Amino acid sequence: MLIQKNISLAIQRYRAKHHLSLAALSKAWGIPISSLQCYIKGTSNPRADTLEILANKMQISLFEMVSGQALEWEKTEIIVRAAKEFAGLPKIQRSKGTYLFFQLVALFDEDI
Repeated sequence: MLIQKNISLAIQRYRAKHHLSLAALSKAWGIPISSLQCYIKGTSNPRADTLEILANKMQISLFEMVSGQALEWEKTEIIVRAAKEFAGLPKIQRSKGTYLFFQLVALFDEDI
């Protein structure tokens, strides 16, 4: 399944579980409603730092959010550290970092 679809499903599950409208979720998370709409539609990839924020808000691991599967803690910690490192990159390098982050997640997904 595509990463965008998994992110979308994770957000939709969270909204349903907490009975939140898109506007309420946007306000609670401090993320523009237009960005959330794009994530739910799968038309936009969140930056690495936004991925970490989304996972933290939903109280799930980054790997679980992007893969739709729970993962062992060791691999999850690697993914979390990588996301933090990519988020700390200068803006110009951040998009390449996000691409590499998705490759890392896909690599771990193959191991399952």
